[in-house]
Amino acid sequence: MKCTPIDLKQRHVVITGASRGIGAALAREAAAQGARVTLVARKAESLQDLAQELDGYAYALDLSMPAAVAAAIDEIENTAGPIDVLINNAAFNETGPFIKRSEASLRTHVETNFYAPMELCRQLIPRMLERQRGSVVMISSIGGEIAIANTLLYNATKAGVNLFSSTLQRELKSTPVNILLVLLGAVDTDMLTAGMKDPLIAAFSKKFKTKPLTTEYVAEKVIAALKKGEHSLVLPSGYALLCNLRKIPTWFNDMAMKRVL
Repeated sequence: MKCTPIDLKQRHVVITGASRGIGAALAREAAAQGARVTLVARKAESLQDLAQELDGYAYALDLSMPAAVAAAIDEIENTAGPIDVLINNAAFNETGPFIKRSEASLRTHVETNFYAPMELCRQLIPRMLERQRGSVVMISSIGGEIAIANTLLYNATKAGVNLFSSTLQRELKSTPVNILLVLLGAVDTDMLTAGMKDPLIAAFSKKFKTKPLTTEYVAEKVIAALKKGEHSLVLPSGYALLCNLRKIPTWFNDMAMKRVL
């Protein structure tokens, strides 16, 4: 697939889950590269200080509410102009055995982690194709590539994001719209802290002495990959081989598809 580099100067970058953690770090890094940023989170109040710091926009959007997601792209573009880059970063995670998860937890995982990123892409990508430019960054997880007990809902929805992104890359390969899929391991965020309250996850981390990445490091690497027009990024990079092994069936299918296209 062809790489499509992008210069972020004066480009409009929209980041979901931007009130803290990886999202806030991505917003700062994008702004440092000259981008205009729109910060998205459930409550605009939580974004105001960062939006003011970056001379950007704050947009309240609860990604677990499909009705609110349905109007998001129209409202953001009407306020802040055409979107050049969408970074789907927001996520929800509750750890623990699946049989103890509530129906509300299941629904929130699916709507926040899987439905909302797809719906935002469905709304925005036709506009990007019409404008003959645009990039989408899908912040996902290595957990979507492997089965880990007590994180089933998070990993299952991230697995959906991974396959959605890889398939969308193939549908858009002859267009100027680029899809960057980012697979992350442990990152030092509130979500990781909450996850460590699960005894199994905590024991695994202690046993193997896992060291989380910083949000600033992740943001630097993601924005650099975005600017280069890359299609995939795995952090820590040591997991890349594992993730590539999972891609082998897709690569075989790519070769088969070349025979019929």
